[in-house]
Amino acid sequence: EGEVVEGEVVEGEVVEGEGEPGDVAQDILDQFDQTDNDGDGALTYGEVQALLQGLSQSQFDGLDSNGDGVLSKEELLAAIYPGGVSEVPDVVGMVYTDAFAAILNAGLKVGSVNLEFSDTVPEEQIISQSLAAGTFVPLNTGVSLVQSKGPEYQDKSRCGCSCNGTESEDAKELIQKVISDWLLVGVAMLGLCCWKAL
Repeated sequence: EGEVVEGEVVEGEVVEGEGEPGDVAQDILDQFDQTDNDGDGALTYGEVQALLQGLSQSQFDGLDSNGDGVLSKEELLAAIYPGGVSEVPDVVGMVYTDAFAAILNAGLKVGSVNLEFSDTVPEEQIISQSLAAGTFVPLNTGVSLVQSKGPEYQDKSRCGCSCNGTESEDAKELIQKVISDWLLVGVAMLGLCCWKAL
């Protein structure tokens, strides 16, 4: 009871699901870019040695899955994460159903979803996500979301409340005026009937 399951929408603090990654994969990609001296998106054996000291030529060849003599980002990540990696999609601004589909299509899973009021983000749209878009993470990693409930005053109006009470006072004055007018009309008609009877 009270346990937050994956994909469940809850109010309150975001509860991170199991398997939330650190930034290891992204650190590796950042080091890859720093080591890629010629900026061609691939590392030669000499460049890889600066990143993975002690790596032998045979080990390098084993990582080079397509045998082209260089190591790509995908080949490096595949060696570190045999289960595969995926790029986190940008779901901020999407409605929840679209965000849910985008995360699943990326091979990831939806963590907990926190509901918060927002004066700037329309109701049902995603305000923020726990993992930055464009980050590479292992497959099946959980992405937690914060979903908008819209402006807070909208919730109060649904239950018939007023934010400052002025609307309720105006309504009371209008009702009192209508009743007063009807009473005056009724008295006038009663007087007219009595005068005719005489």
